Amino acid sequence: MKIMMYAMRKTFRAMMKWKKSLFIMIFFMWVSGVLTPFLQVLMPSFLLYLIETESSIIMLLWFALLFGLVTAFLDSVSTYLTQLYDPKMYIVKCKLTLALYDKAMNTPYAKMEDMGYRQKLNRAQKNGIESNNVGFECFIRNLVFLSIALTGFILYAAVFGSIQIWLCFVVVLLSVFSIFLISRAQAYEHQKKSEYAIADQQLQYYHHNVKLPKNGKDIRIFHMQDYLIHRIKKYQIKRIRTLSDVERKYLYVKLGTTVLSTIRTLLVFGYFIYQLMHGMSISAFVFYTSAATAFSGWINQIVSYYNETKRGALGIIDYEDFMNEVIQDDEQCMSLPQDDLEICFDHVYFCYPGAKKDTLKDVSFTVHKKEKIGLVGSNGAGKTTLMKLLCGLYTPTKGHIYINGIDIRYIKKEDLYSHIAAIFQDSSVMAYSFKKNVACLPKKQIQIDKVFACLEKCGLKDKVEACLQKENTYVSNIISEEGTMLSGGEQQKLMMARALYKEAKILVLDEPSAALDALAEASLYETYEQAAKECTSIFISHRLASTRFANRILLFDDGILKEEGRHEELLQKDGLYKKMFDAQASYYQKEEKEDERTY
Repeated sequence: MKIMMYAMRKTFRAMMKWKKSLFIMIFFMWVSGVLTPFLQVLMPSFLLYLIETESSIIMLLWFALLFGLVTAFLDSVSTYLTQLYDPKMYIVKCKLTLALYDKAMNTPYAKMEDMGYRQKLNRAQKNGIESNNVGFECFIRNLVFLSIALTGFILYAAVFGSIQIWLCFVVVLLSVFSIFLISRAQAYEHQKKSEYAIADQQLQYYHHNVKLPKNGKDIRIFHMQDYLIHRIKKYQIKRIRTLSDVERKYLYVKLGTTVLSTIRTLLVFGYFIYQLMHGMSISAFVFYTSAATAFSGWINQIVSYYNETKRGALGIIDYEDFMNEVIQDDEQCMSLPQDDLEICFDHVYFCYPGAKKDTLKDVSFTVHKKEKIGLVGSNGAGKTTLMKLLCGLYTPTKGHIYINGIDIRYIKKEDLYSHIAAIFQDSSVMAYSFKKNVACLPKKQIQIDKVFACLEKCGLKDKVEACLQKENTYVSNIISEEGTMLSGGEQQKLMMARALYKEAKILVLDEPSAALDALAEASLYETYEQAAKECTSIFISHRLASTRFANRILLFDDGILKEEGRHEELLQKDGLYKKMFDAQASYYQKEEKEDERTY
């Protein structure tokens, strides 16, 4: 009962907030839902009573017409309200969906990387709002039907109980036992939802990835079809087994409730047949047996709608569990100045949840205002992790990060993000227009001249102007058939244009030239050098020649800051940086000699 009351409170609160008119509609749906079946029970027995009392044919016709008109009116009202109800309830569901997505997108990034948290999000969506057969829509719709059934039950119990109270009591007792059996099955189903969530999350991943055009090349060239089909089958079987366990439980319950319903029907009809044989009038017999049948029907409906209402309530619990998740965060109340910014890492350590060793160890350095810093090191050295710490996506395990002397923990996240433009290795181009991908703003706030200026600096202006709809052309053809596809290099150029448009005080680039040819890379770094004059910047690169643009280079190895200095200084130290540089240089020299022999 606590679950039902909690779900009712949350649902009514949502309706009060977004669609109060639903309460009026639900009230009239309830009235018509109770009166219509009662009149249908009353009408034949009342007409028989008129016949028994030798009433005139005119009176019979008038009462038949009256009953017909009232019933038709109530049916029409119910149908009309149902048609109005669905779109209005859909609006409430849309608002709940937006609230869920808003929560998910504003949850700290590190939290969203946690599998348990993502499973909770998946359950909230799947069980709370995904369709009209789960969560809020399922709950309120079946709650209306349940309230109609309960009212009908009370009304018919009063009629039924006036004849024989003990029979009414036995029927109710059998019905309560049916509800108990169903509750046990529902508890078992809810217990199995965690298993559903794991299988569903895996299936969603594979279903999504086999359809992505960018994955199509690898799937075909590396013959991944059989492997992917095998993985999908594996989790489908896991899902089916869990579902079968639940359905088997419901099957046993269905058999039990069917037996109880049969016993209930035999008791009721046996009693009234006995009464008919001992003097009960035919009209009374028709009325009471119809009422008894309807009474049993209301009980069956109570059991059925209680089942579905509770199922919806459990979905609401999953939704609210996610929405009520408390995100432990430091008090973020400070803002950054609009001046140039200085960054200081002070003995920073970071360890990923569940990892056995630190990814970053005792990292300390300062990036001065408008300084250009290059980060280099082998794969897994901790460079990208350091970038995410600077952007406030992660929080240091130990140590502090200061921006203009303010600990990053206490800076408002919205304010911190407004001062940073970042391009990560996995930055995504959205299926929006070029201008929205660059500006990341609502249409009315976009400055078109500025968009084209940024595109020109990054070498994409000609590409965009050649498109039929120019800056309004969609990137990719997922949403629009007239969208254009971009190469990997063009996507990186677009990401750079996005960073330039923001004009942030801190520019963070993680391998910005990885997919570019030599000429495009040189052009991009010229653009970067111009943009970096007006901000503090840090960039990661595996091509050590590109670090010549940097005022200083920080070399990381195994999470430790090993070397620091300008390009020439680090070469003179004859350390790890020089070894990496010589290895790359020898590779390019070897490649040039092979090209000369070819010609």
